[in-house]
Amino acid sequence: MEMAVMKEMRRTEFEGFARIVYEHSGIKLEHHKRDLLQSRLRKRLRALAFDSFKGYFQYLVSDETGLELGQMLDCVTTNKTEFFRESRHFEHFMGTVLPGLKRAHKDPVRIWSAACSTGEEAYGLAMCAVEVLEKVRPVKVLGTDLSHRVLAKALEGRYEREIAENIPSGWLSKYFHLEKNGKESFFQVSPELRELTQFSRLNLNGTEYPFSSRFDVIFCRNVMIYFDQPVQQILVERLTRVLKHGGYLYTGFSESLLRVRHGLKSVAPSVYLKP
Repeated sequence: MEMAVMKEMRRTEFEGFARIVYEHSGIKLEHHKRDLLQSRLRKRLRALAFDSFKGYFQYLVSDETGLELGQMLDCVTTNKTEFFRESRHFEHFMGTVLPGLKRAHKDPVRIWSAACSTGEEAYGLAMCAVEVLEKVRPVKVLGTDLSHRVLAKALEGRYEREIAENIPSGWLSKYFHLEKNGKESFFQVSPELRELTQFSRLNLNGTEYPFSSRFDVIFCRNVMIYFDQPVQQILVERLTRVLKHGGYLYTGFSESLLRVRHGLKSVAPSVYLKP
């Protein structure tokens, strides 16, 4: 039951939450984000019957299971996405990168969507790869995210009918099935596309990435804007280490690597090649 009265978040309480968010995700929350954080955390207070952020904070830091930390980070993270968002990247991916990979050796093409949200980017990359490679080379796409909530959606592979606005009609019929549930209808990812994709939880600001093989392509877009320069530096170094020589890194158009040291070569807007 929703609380009748809920106390406002104090400055010191905000600083405590911001510190935990930074330590566990690398996301830097400035003081002007206090109202946003307060709004997003209110549902956790309601769910746990707390009437103050102080009480919730004490519960959060005393929870040794880490489950509430995951719930809190789910509330904080932004997961805005859509199929083929920032389409110029996908045009470059299909027109330049994939044709080059098609001519290369026969090992599986490994692609990583490093902040996959609800899965649209990962499934979109898989569709592009199948269209260009035409079974000449096998494809494996990994999607990772910090949020359990959005990963559950990605694994489900079920999307509203509005996705038809962003996906070519031929691809829509090829890679999705229109299904109905009572009066509602939705698009379900096909088993063939699902076989090419895998999803798992990964904190980009956590320990070293647990990959045994490097990637041909990494999409890590619209993530670094939430990090400060030290975290950005660590992230780019880690991404570069797990990228193959001759591989490509895509970042968001609003992101820049000018403030970090790296050995990558800029080849297109927000596209970098590892020599």
